[in-house]
Amino acid sequence: MHLLNTRTYKLSLDSDFDPERATKKLGEKLTYAILSHPWETKEPEINFADLHPRYNPSGLKGGNLEKTHPNSYRKIVGACDKAAEQGHRWIWVDTCCIDRDSSADKARAIGSMFDWYSKAEVCYAYLRDVSWSAASTPSPQMFRSQDDPTQNSIWFKRGWTLQELLAAKVVEFYGHDWTRMGTKKSLANVIGGITGIEERYLNDSSSIHEASVATRMSWMAGRRTTELEDIAYSMFGIFGVNMPLVYGEGRMAFMRLQQTIIQSRDRRDESIFAWVTPPQGLKCFGIDRWTPADHQWGLLAPSPDCFVDSRDVIVDKRGPRPGEGYVNTTLGVAFHLTVIPGSEATNWFRPRKMIEMPLHCWKPGRDGKPVAVMLHLKLFGNEFRRIRCNEWLTKAGAKPGTTRWIRENGPLAVLPVTVAQQFVPSHG
Repeated sequence: MHLLNTRTYKLSLDSDFDPERATKKLGEKLTYAILSHPWETKEPEINFADLHPRYNPSGLKGGNLEKTHPNSYRKIVGACDKAAEQGHRWIWVDTCCIDRDSSADKARAIGSMFDWYSKAEVCYAYLRDVSWSAASTPSPQMFRSQDDPTQNSIWFKRGWTLQELLAAKVVEFYGHDWTRMGTKKSLANVIGGITGIEERYLNDSSSIHEASVATRMSWMAGRRTTELEDIAYSMFGIFGVNMPLVYGEGRMAFMRLQQTIIQSRDRRDESIFAWVTPPQGLKCFGIDRWTPADHQWGLLAPSPDCFVDSRDVIVDKRGPRPGEGYVNTTLGVAFHLTVIPGSEATNWFRPRKMIEMPLHCWKPGRDGKPVAVMLHLKLFGNEFRRIRCNEWLTKAGAKPGTTRWIRENGPLAVLPVTVAQQFVPSHG
């Protein structure tokens, strides 16, 4: 973990800046601040090589960085000054504290980033496109962008800033001139209205893993990253998982993320299947001919955008699906479906060819009572595929994980089902 000295503005390459190792070596806790910000789009960011002692022993104040990287320079210097003012000797900034020429350093940083934000003393969320007066009163309009007053700051649209918001215990928001706007806790109501994240998750970062997979996925809906793969990689900490980085795999990164979640602590959380394709399609992923009404798909979503209406999905706690839940296979997702008993099950199951698959999760109904979420499956040869991906059914009174044709009394039959997964091309 490389850190910037907030007083000298120089980059330290000391490998002992891993928080745990440094604490043991120094005999006292290593404390640091951390920066959350959208990357510059109209000019290059100050990077690791720009501050490397070998090439720039004077650090930020050396060279010509103030003229060649004016926005990045003001941002990093402002963060250092704010940290020093609050008594923090060190600060971590992703643009210049990660050696992106080293695949090992980059992979370690991405895999550790959620942890690093959670262990920081304070996180400064810098919104360069927001103008804020200290005399202003907090309101839903306070985060409006100067670049487009109809939109909120781009900070709320970036993928990486989501985990930074969730992981850090203390987040302080600042406008473009480093005027303090408030904290995550004091502005939780406003931030929750923008992000769709309940205040309890904003006020207690340790509680986010209590939210269903669908709810956590919904927080990422509509956010973007420069690299397509980073949509998945930026969610590692949110789901408590890790996996190899494969830049170039495109949309497959999000598929791999879902497969990894299925194998993790959330493997019994069937809300991962509680998604629908958005009405506008998935043009941001290059899918401009998507036909959700009749498209044959699988149980895994092509994009977090499919979870935009899933934030109120609740996992059923009354027991797992028969046969240890569901598992990944080379064909798709396999699980067991409970149907009516004996020979009637065979007679009912095979000729029908189309069934409604109830998930072990719920949504609030119109009357506020929970209703079961069901998906449409259709049999093609010996495999099922999900159809009508633009909708789900919600059935009041249905039992989770069982078909609605179950008899009220009598034994039940359990049949193995595999839903084949269809994939979109990695790019374009």
